[in-house]
Amino acid sequence: MSHIPDILTSLAPYHIFAYGTLLGSQLYQSFILTKLNFRTLPAPHFNALNKKVFPIYFQLQTGLVVLTALTHPPLSLFSVWQRGWSESVPLSFALGMAVLNLRVWGPETERVRVERGRQGVCGSSTPHLYLVTHLGKGGGMSIYTDFTNSHVIRKETRDGRKYDDTEHQSEKMKKVNREFKRAHAMVIHLNAIAMLATVWYGVSLAGRIT
Repeated sequence: MSHIPDILTSLAPYHIFAYGTLLGSQLYQSFILTKLNFRTLPAPHFNALNKKVFPIYFQLQTGLVVLTALTHPPLSLFSVWQRGWSESVPLSFALGMAVLNLRVWGPETERVRVERGRQGVCGSSTPHLYLVTHLGKGGGMSIYTDFTNSHVIRKETRDGRKYDDTEHQSEKMKKVNREFKRAHAMVIHLNAIAMLATVWYGVSLAGRIT
């Protein structure tokens, strides 16, 4: 027990805490929370939740990678450099992927999602009674009125149809759908790469314990 104060004044325990939180949050968000929300929530609620959750997740992911590097024992970032590519490379990959999602592909996915909603009509698991009023020739703009449950909700859209209505999609909607699929796929793949890099670093860390 006498060596505990010495351990607490070193970087080692805080490095383990930072790494464990990083890996645990990635696995929980990617494989448990997102899947559970997708299966449980109606599409509009799922999208609204993701809009709030994922920016915080990407901030947390980025911060925890930085914290993991800063707490590397015994000399912080200098120790990461001393250990060579087996530890500096996975941490660099994890940080790069997290920053890309935080600054580029996360915001881009949300931007395209909003544009898709404006172009068409967001889906819902609840039956709705709608009145669609087309304005202009060729349906250039539509007033989308929802009479469900005695509530009147007016949404101005360009197509007046859901984004997954494949039979009557406009060229603009097809383009927006392609952009969304691309941005969403980038977020998923970059997050997966960050997780693999985190696991890679953990294996390297375990090699020093054994």
